[in-house]
This record gives sequence, C-alpha cells and structure tokens, in this order.
Amino acid sequence: IGHRLLVVGGRLKVLDLGTGTGCIAIALKKNLPDAEIYAIDISKEIDYLIAPDKGSKRWIKKISRLLEIPFITLHKKRISPQKIELEDLNMDLKNKKILILDDMISTGKTMLETVQLINEKGAKEIRVYATHGIFTNNSIKEIEKSNITQIYVTNSFKKQMSSSIEYIDISDWVIKKL
Repeated sequence: IGHRLLVVGGRLKVLDLGTGTGCIAIALKKNLPDAEIYAIDISKEIDYLIAPDKGSKRWIKKISRLLEIPFITLHKKRISPQKIELEDLNMDLKNKKILILDDMISTGKTMLETVQLINEKGAKEIRVYATHGIFTNNSIKEIEKSNITQIYVTNSFKKQMSSSIEYIDISDWVIKKL
C-alpha cells in the first residue's frame, strides 16, 4: 500500500505499510537482500482513521481506501484563534485503536480537542500523524499530558524534544526533488 525507500548512513532502508499479505516486503527482501526491510501491517494496528476537520477529508479518504481502514471526518468550528469546538461523534469507539491524520500541529488545540473527544468515546489507543509538527507555545507540554501513544511528524520544522514524538526524516526526499 505504501512504500518508502531511504538511504541512511549509506544503507538502504525500506518501510512497507500494508494490509497484511507481506508479499511486497518479501519481494523487496528477495530483490534487495542487503536492505533493511521494515514491514508493518497497519490494518491490524488501527481500527479507525480520523480527520479532525474537513480540510483533511480528501486525503484521508484516499488513505482509508488504500489501507482498507474506515475513516471518520470531524466537523470543527473555530471560535477564536485559541478555541475550537468539535461536533460530537455519534459512534462508539470503545477499545478501538485510532490514528488521527492531519496536515500540521501548530498550537495543538485541534489535536488535543480531537483526542479528548475520542477518549470520551472509549478509545483504547490514540496515535497521531501530521505532516508538519510546528508545536508553538507550550503545545509539547500539553501533548505530553494527554494519553496519546505516539505522534509522528516529518522533520520539516525544527525538532522539539519529546519522547512522545517520532520524527520522520524527509531530507533525502527533499534533496532528490531539488
């Protein structure tokens, strides 16, 4: 479903996000025997994908279809630059594993409100992926207080140190595009 080839320290590393057959990871290892292959069956890791607002709906819909994981799009109303309201979910997420997908985390308000709403619905585990992790003000401290299992962001902005944030290095990709 999703494959990423990176050269790190002169060594080829491949990340394969799939739906459980393993055929791509096996073929990659056969054809690239010296590569490090990381294969993750994300369909067993995640029960629902959640877009915190309509802006993410188009691409989360595509990811949902590719990974065969259902998605939910929340409706966000911005009250002020620092305050938002989310429409309540009319569904049970009890014991479900959730992945929130968004374009960026700036103040963290939208993400934290989304996490709170998902928690109220009984989610078992919450992970977050955002393309850009800006993390302004005290957002890292607020995020660390939440029960988010893991946050994944690219290194498109300066890294903020936190054990709950994993940075995905895009520098090789950027260099190739230049």
